[in-house]
Amino acid sequence: MSHAKVALIMIKNRRIIYLLKNNPHPVGGTAVIYEHVKILVDSGYDAYISLQSVPGKDLYKSSAPILAHDGKFIWKSTDIIVFPETFPDLIHAFKNAPVRKIMFCQNQYNLPFFIGSQQDFFSEYLVDGLVISSEAIREFITSLYGLTDIRYIPYSVDTKVFFSRDKKRQIAYMPRKLPRDAIFLEAVFKRTYPQYAQIPWVKIHDLDREAGASILGESEIFLSLSYQESFGLPPLEAMASGCLIAGYHGDGGREYMNEQNGWWADASDWRTCVEGLAQALKLLDEGGEELAKMHQAMADTVAKYSQEKNESSTTKILGRGNQKTYEIKLKCFRVFFTNSDGESCVVFNVSSGLLGASYGESIPVKFLSSLARALAYRPFVSRCSQTSNGASI
Repeated sequence: MSHAKVALIMIKNRRIIYLLKNNPHPVGGTAVIYEHVKILVDSGYDAYISLQSVPGKDLYKSSAPILAHDGKFIWKSTDIIVFPETFPDLIHAFKNAPVRKIMFCQNQYNLPFFIGSQQDFFSEYLVDGLVISSEAIREFITSLYGLTDIRYIPYSVDTKVFFSRDKKRQIAYMPRKLPRDAIFLEAVFKRTYPQYAQIPWVKIHDLDREAGASILGESEIFLSLSYQESFGLPPLEAMASGCLIAGYHGDGGREYMNEQNGWWADASDWRTCVEGLAQALKLLDEGGEELAKMHQAMADTVAKYSQEKNESSTTKILGRGNQKTYEIKLKCFRVFFTNSDGESCVVFNVSSGLLGASYGESIPVKFLSSLARALAYRPFVSRCSQTSNGASI
């Protein structure tokens, strides 16, 4: 066995940096990232949002710290850089940087495919690891790329922000993705059900989270206009706000949507949408046990996506909480990985052998294989000779 090529890397207090682009409009997926960083910082990690400049307006009311790079990001070799799937140009800017690169994918429909590529996921997208936010993404990635051991941080609803208030007879909706559908459905609904034609439709658009939550909390009904979603957070936030909901499931929403907690339709199924809105209003008027069952089903659904579960997953996956020690032997090299008390030691040793585990632990081969790919040991060793420590983004 050869021991000629060995690299020893001591890592302590690694920065966890989410790269984003400045946007003057609030975006739900960005709000989730701000929440990730806040959770990490509150748990003692050195985490940041990185933007070209500090936003002039605080759209997310977040305490997450911001690193402004002014187009020239200076990295450290111990950094963990997290990229949204929507910014392939940022990922390419870091393709030669000797840092750990993670894709945080919140929507499989936004993946920047390289048409005709037959590479594995990590080679195609130039990242070392993948974190997802929904079961729909897991199913998609497994089906297309064959990955099975995928890190998952579930969405959550902040029930201190989204809660039921004094209700008004009004229908709230978010038209950002489907503005034409919103106009069409309102017109068809009012013509089909003239008895409900005077009910106001209240648009939630270009508002910060608190303002949007206030409208949801006051509204009796929410029209879901989810489209090509991996999950669809607004309908879940509407449930937490006490709205009865009808509308599109958006594909990914089927993870939590069912006939007990709303009236759901396929994309462009206008008839089911308007009928669902009418049934929701009728149920509100009738009240009684059926309405109580609907509210209970909504509450049970929201409880499955608690902030506690989100915080636990975020710190476990992106933090340094794993205290186990592994020895991983692959065909072309050997890796010895230790993680304890926030300090890691990684030794790379070129050798030969079979995939296996030591220290008395029975570790599945699939887990070891995925861990090796996710940590991307071989590329990391080869990148250690680089001297540049900046990326133009």
